[in-house]
Amino acid sequence: MSSYHHLLLGSLRPSTNDFLIPILSERNYVVSFAEGHEALLQAVHGTLDLLLLDLHSSDELDFLSEIRALLVQPIIAIGPLRNDRLLIAVLERGADDFVPRPFHTNELLARVRAHLRRQNSNWSRSFQVGQLHLEAQSREAVFRAQPLDLSPNEYNLLAVLAAQPGQSCSASYLLNQIWGPRFSQDFALLQLTIHNLRQQLGDDPAVPKLVCGDLKQGYWLESKELGNGR
Repeated sequence: MSSYHHLLLGSLRPSTNDFLIPILSERNYVVSFAEGHEALLQAVHGTLDLLLLDLHSSDELDFLSEIRALLVQPIIAIGPLRNDRLLIAVLERGADDFVPRPFHTNELLARVRAHLRRQNSNWSRSFQVGQLHLEAQSREAVFRAQPLDLSPNEYNLLAVLAAQPGQSCSASYLLNQIWGPRFSQDFALLQLTIHNLRQQLGDDPAVPKLVCGDLKQGYWLESKELGNGR
């Protein structure tokens, strides 16, 4: 494999994942390493394609939010043994994926490839659906001339729906596209993200007219309600 993608391996404390650098380098990734708060903040302003963020404890979740605000590229968090509360917190703070310790190196590498692949395809298009505009390069979303304050996964979900307005996307398809196969049955996560997205769009969650559907029907964007069709 010859990817030449630039990966940043970051940690707030002395890292236990130094062994990843030669493994990633052997696969032709360009790997940088940053340790500590200021070094990481500086590093994410450089050119990179993906961040592997080593979280030593849930106490570092606030820093994850800080990093997410600066970075549009995928973030894979490596952290303590998974529990559902921690998983949801990590994703809600802005990570695109969470890999708990101990982990298999091949699984982590597969996740890196998957996120880079999605970044190069699904999220590389801009969309205009009525009065909704999604700008791929900046990952900015504007609806009725007002910017939306979307999390990375809320933006990704909206982008998938905007790619085919009026067409229903199954819950499993959306989970696979945005969070990957590991989350293909995490319907509560999808429902929470849909709920937040509806709130951002000013859509009534009880009687939605913009982001329509449910787990049984699938979800779709109602292009007529967004104004002027596609």
